[in-house]
Amino acid sequence: MKHTASDVTVYVTTYYKIFNRVKGNREISKTKIKKIVRDIKNGNNLLPDFPILVAPGAGGKLDVNDGQHRLESAVQTKESIYYIIRKQELSLDKMARFNSLQEKWKPRDFINCYIEKGINDYKKLDDFVNKYGVPISVALNLLYYGVTGGESGAKEDLNEMFRKGEFRCKHWKQAVEIIEECKRFEAFKSWNTRPFIVAISRILGADLCDFDELVEKFEGDIRQLEQQSNAKGYLTNLEQIYNKGYHKRRTIF
Repeated sequence: MKHTASDVTVYVTTYYKIFNRVKGNREISKTKIKKIVRDIKNGNNLLPDFPILVAPGAGGKLDVNDGQHRLESAVQTKESIYYIIRKQELSLDKMARFNSLQEKWKPRDFINCYIEKGINDYKKLDDFVNKYGVPISVALNLLYYGVTGGESGAKEDLNEMFRKGEFRCKHWKQAVEIIEECKRFEAFKSWNTRPFIVAISRILGADLCDFDELVEKFEGDIRQLEQQSNAKGYLTNLEQIYNKGYHKRRTIF
């Protein structure tokens, strides 16, 4: 078999100051660096086999597109770092995709990445998640659609936008209104879970009951509200609470 030579050149250096961390790249994991350093010290130095990927940056330095953990490990062990220079820097979303192929990025990684890059909608998303303690997936739907779920097939598109840095808080005010109404049940430990939020948003959307009365009846005996596995269970439970003391059923959704 004939092997075709590549025009890609691998360089090597111990002058680490020529490299620059790219703003927005994932935060460095001390645990991962410790593992690489330990392997190097134990005679298993794989740095020559896995060059880092860099691109020309500001001030004549090289921006690290991939390999920041290997670079830091080389610095700590004073080993040579091997690198390949790209003609142009990877876009942030491509960098995230490339890194996630090697080690899956978590939603939190994408949020931190785009916050550092200065995209305000990701800062608002982060504030919303931290303030109310809701899952990121629920916050995404609330802030983008104004409800806890978009149209059929839209969820995948939303996740794609989120990963690419294109997510926007299109319905901030509506999302806050819904979650604040859910928060009125905070004496119930699962008030900020997806099934409960879905149930409350459906009740608010139907507008068939006096919501203040529902809250008051809940506060009269919080033990009435029980843990449920899905939104339908909460809807039934909340309707029972609302109808306590009434002989004729009053629908709430």
